[in-house]
Order: sequence, then structure tokens, then C-alpha cells
Amino acid sequence: MIFSPRLPFMTLVSIGLTLLILASSQTVVAASTPARVVTMTYLKSEPGKLDQLERYVRSNWFAMDAEAVRQGLFVNYEWLDTGSDDGTWNALVMVTYNDERGFAGIEQRWAAIKAAHKEVRINGAGMKELGRVVESKTLFERQPFLAKGQQTANLSAALADQSSLPTSPVDVSGARQAVEEYFRAADSGKAENVRDTFWPSGRFEGVSKGTLISMSGEEFATKNFKGQPPSYVNNVKRTIEWINVSGPAGVARVKIEIGTTTVYFDYFILYRVNGVWKIGLKAFANPE
Repeated sequence: MIFSPRLPFMTLVSIGLTLLILASSQTVVAASTPARVVTMTYLKSEPGKLDQLERYVRSNWFAMDAEAVRQGLFVNYEWLDTGSDDGTWNALVMVTYNDERGFAGIEQRWAAIKAAHKEVRINGAGMKELGRVVESKTLFERQPFLAKGQQTANLSAALADQSSLPTSPVDVSGARQAVEEYFRAADSGKAENVRDTFWPSGRFEGVSKGTLISMSGEEFATKNFKGQPPSYVNNVKRTIEWINVSGPAGVARVKIEIGTTTVYFDYFILYRVNGVWKIGLKAFANPE
């Protein structure tokens, strides 16, 4: 699923209307028909803290959501925001459950996921300091479900005139989650976590000070991650600018901002094997 990380308010309204139309189109199906549940959680950041709130959600909520996806409890999850402090809410988190009962259907297994997660604070701040939940709404996607990727294609079409970034007409959530899993692994500082985000044949390559660097994903993990979070962990912002998927392969571009002075880009080539997405190649170019 392709979303610009910073969408104008009216674009978000357009997305919401599209979702409602998609949901409404299923209402002709009998109420007893099995359904998947989509929850939409509206958030309001503290003034000037939208970026930090996003980092908190990705480091905590989405870390647990990724595990829920692996266990088959969730279909996918997404973050969208308005890019400003205006309005009664300025961010939206969407989660799709496999179970027609929504959270009630996974509550016990979710409790175990939550108990295993250790909170990641952003610059020492937790959720209370960064923002609050304004409200939550529930939508139902009733069978027959849209063909895989079709709902994503409809949403992408609605956004087509809003962005010149490369988009993909198929479901990219698995590829996106693989990139986000790498972020979490890198922030943990643990080589074994980073290693697990690469396929065994995966590579790490790039140019640093005019020199080409090339090594296996395992070498990259072992050399660069010694068990401690990197020094920049609380001062980095990563933005997935676009993802394009074709069959079992995908490409993603990520903008990396460290502090206010360092900006560069990573490119990920990803492959799906037996339903699992991992990194085939991570390419980078250090700033000159």
C-alpha cells in the first residue's frame, strides 16, 4: 500500500471517503456473512511533536503489530498524518484484523505479545507526553473479500493525482513491513536481529567516500551491530518515500534524517519466498 508520509488534510478525507465507500459496497451481503474488521484510531499529537509521536507508534505499536501479522492475527497496519498540528486529530492508525470479532477475537494472544514488548521511549518521552487517542472507529469488510491487492489498488488510484512518486498497483504491505522490521532490528543494535531481516544470500552495498563497499548481510550485521542501540537511535527519522512491488520482488526508497544536518537515502530490494518478505540487497550512499 502506497501512502505519502505527509498527506494534505483533504487527501486524508478522500482516503476516508474511499474506505467508507468500499465498506458500504459490501452492505448488501447478509449481516451473518463472515467479515474482517478494520479499526481506525485517530490521534492528536502534542504541539510540535507529531514526528516524535509517529516514531513512538512505529517503535511500539507497530513493533507489536508486526508480530501480530506474523502470527496471522492482523492482515496489515498503516500510519497516516496531516503533517501539521491543526485539527482535533492529526494522525490516523489503521489496523485490519483477520478475525471478524476484531480485537475481542485476539485479545488473549495480544496480551502475550504486549507482555513481551519493552517500551521504546522517544527522547525520554512516552505516549502521555507525545499525544493521545482521540477516538476509534470500526469498519467491516464483508465477504466476498476484494481480490488481494484490489482495495489497495483502489486507494492508490484515488491518490494517483496527489503524488508523482512511483506507486504499485498491488498490495505492498508485506514489503513495507519487511523494511520496518529492519528499522526495529537496527535500532536494537543486535546483530542477530539485523541478520534475520536479510535472506541468507542477501547483500549490503554502497559508496562511502568514493569507495564501493560490498559484503554479505551477515557480515554487515556482525561488523556494525554489537548489541547496543546506535548512538543516533533517539535522533533519527526514517521515511519510506515509496515502495513498488511486482510479483515476489519489490523496491523501496527510504529517506534517512539524523538530527537536522544529515540526510541520505537507502534503497532496499526485497523478495517474497513462501509468503515471507526479506531483504535481498540494501544499498546506500553516505553523504559526501
